[in-house]
Amino acid sequence: MAKVVKLARISKNDVDLLGYYLAEAADWIAKAEVLKKRIKKAGPGSYEGVFYRATMAEYEEKRLNMKAVRAKLSKQFIRANTTTSMKQVVKIVSKQGKKLKKVANDVG
Repeated sequence: MAKVVKLARISKNDVDLLGYYLAEAADWIAKAEVLKKRIKKAGPGSYEGVFYRATMAEYEEKRLNMKAVRAKLSKQFIRANTTTSMKQVVKIVSKQGKKLKKVANDVG
């Protein structure tokens, strides 16, 4: 297993800022999804704004049912064709019972 090296100290403010920014992004993404639905409802084509152009297209997508594939292949074949790599992920959740609105105003 790879050794974890900590290069920087992470402050409480760093964590709170990350949570605040991700919460703000979620609000904007939700607003964008409403507009995307309106464009999809209008149908395929290009739609011009003053600063941006939106294009809606429809296409067929084929997906491989990996559960069914695994059921047909041997464990040895799957093991021989499986790669492993290290990934890093940062997850953040809000703390329950805190005055989050006040915290958000303080860090923003």
